[in-house]
Amino acid sequence: MKAIFLTTILSIFFSMLLKAQCDVQVNDRDDGTTVRYMRPDRVGYSDRFILAFSMQTNGVQFCVCTLSVFESNSIKLKGNLILKFDNNKSATFEHYTSELTTYNGYPATISIFLADAIDLATIASSNIKIAMVNLADNTFQTVSVKMNSDILKKQYNCLKQ
Repeated sequence: MKAIFLTTILSIFFSMLLKAQCDVQVNDRDDGTTVRYMRPDRVGYSDRFILAFSMQTNGVQFCVCTLSVFESNSIKLKGNLILKFDNNKSATFEHYTSELTTYNGYPATISIFLADAIDLATIASSNIKIAMVNLADNTFQTVSVKMNSDILKKQYNCLKQ
């Protein structure tokens, strides 16, 4: 009886702990669409910017979002986002939009990339090793992921619940 009670308590504790890691934000838009999203987490940097990733969904389409924080002038991202993963797979995410903004007083760019079912299957089972983006000034940037390599996997698992 004690073993069942202890198992039940531990199960509840661990499920609460896992739910606490899913800080899903909700935005109910005027057009009736509900967008669920997660906050961006830094994954690495290049010689031009710091790169952070997050995910969002409107219930139908999942998107990978990037936040690029620059030291001086921000530059929009263009073209597709290419990610290479720890299992030697790669995924290409179609560029949807890119907007200039500020983040903690620094110039930044927020970009959204569309994810298809194959990309989502790769995200669900992989950690990111390398991210490649194309800037609007026609420079190509490669970022080695140095931290939070499992960010998309964690956020996707939270958002698909």
